[in-house]
Amino acid sequence: MNEDKSARYHRLKRRAGLASAMMTAAVLGGLLLSGASAALAGAARAMAPRPVVSVALYVLILAAALEAVAFPLVFYRNFFLERRYGLSSGPARRWMRDYVKASLLGLALGLLGVETVYLLLIASPSWWWLLSSGLFICALAVVANLAPVVLLPLFYTFRPLEHDSLRARLVALSARAGVPVLGIYEWAVGDKTHRANAALVGTGRTRRIIVSDTLLAAYSQEEIEVIMAHELGHHVHRDILVALGAESVLVLAAFFAAAC
Repeated sequence: MNEDKSARYHRLKRRAGLASAMMTAAVLGGLLLSGASAALAGAARAMAPRPVVSVALYVLILAAALEAVAFPLVFYRNFFLERRYGLSSGPARRWMRDYVKASLLGLALGLLGVETVYLLLIASPSWWWLLSSGLFICALAVVANLAPVVLLPLFYTFRPLEHDSLRARLVALSARAGVPVLGIYEWAVGDKTHRANAALVGTGRTRRIIVSDTLLAAYSQEEIEVIMAHELGHHVHRDILVALGAESVLVLAAFFAAAC
């Protein structure tokens, strides 16, 4: 995309993202202030007297309502704009399949999180927020570690990089940067997008370099090495740990505010 086209694309993406966030906040605020949330909780308890089940039912109904409100903007932002500006290469049904898969995964993790907080509320009414914060912070670290081997393969195919000379370049680059990796993989995204990308993902035993097939097809080995040097820089400067620390502070503050 040229500069003007790129600027329009990013402006529309930002506007759609902001509109989606505002709409979600309006729905949640409206449910809380109008008393509809309490009424929904009461209806859930009436349908399922067992607290653990009624909490899950409440979450499912709330998630369905939010999904119905947010979906048009999500589709516009993540599929329509991508297709309009020539970045998407897959049909709508493939995007929809990944969207449903991601939504179900998010719902399962959300249910697990809510039920955990509920049980901690019962077990420790005074310190549930601190215990919940600790568990959620640990969960963030676990997800960062397991994402390359558990989450990403749900949406993409990976195979060991077959370009011997490029692999040798990237191994040598990571060694010079002091960020050892346990594998270099080709990341199959070409059936979904025209975007070219590379990343260093995972931590510890799951840290690996992934290079998209679109990047391999369109860029030279020297260019890919430069791109990867940028990604390695994030690890050298501990940007991942800083981000995790910032998220941990936000989690702690959010739970503390909820307890007040």
